[in-house]
Amino acid sequence: MAKSNAAPPARYHPWLAGLHWLLAVLIFGNLGAGWLLLESLDPADPARLGALRAHVAVGLIVLVLMLVRLGMRIFSRRPPPVEGAKVLRWSAAVVHWGFYVLVFGMTTSGLGLALASGLFEAFKGAGPVPADFSRYPPLAGHALFATILGGFIGLHLAAALFHQFIRRDGLIGRMGFGPRYAPSAKEPSQ
Repeated sequence: MAKSNAAPPARYHPWLAGLHWLLAVLIFGNLGAGWLLLESLDPADPARLGALRAHVAVGLIVLVLMLVRLGMRIFSRRPPPVEGAKVLRWSAAVVHWGFYVLVFGMTTSGLGLALASGLFEAFKGAGPVPADFSRYPPLAGHALFATILGGFIGLHLAAALFHQFIRRDGLIGRMGFGPRYAPSAKEPSQ
């Protein structure tokens, strides 16, 4: 896509914003399900298979949507960086790109865990649901990525609240829906 000399957009592309909020719900839900639901279900409980199936399905959807979001992030015009201290802009970039690394690590380690444990065979009824996943090496990476991702989500939420209520700079609105450009600026074709 050719870059335009027009003013930068005030908001992210609507598809990028939509993917942001959809992925936030899916990732938050899947982390919660992994930490709270899957850990609490007895290995003999028949509901465990359905919960695992949903957890894996959502994880695969997240992987595909994150790839789409990464492409959109790279190729769409973005609002300019927020004014402020260089260290804050640097930390924001680390957290945002860290989300991609962590989510890709989380989803690929989860896929590796499902493959190593024979979970896909269990989903088809061709094998048992593992009673314990701890003997499969991808679980260590999956748990580590989940923990770090949870921390990054906390940082992201804290920063959003800081911008909304302390700095009052309208940062959250950039990931909202509505006109992307100020009324005087013309939106380049995309």
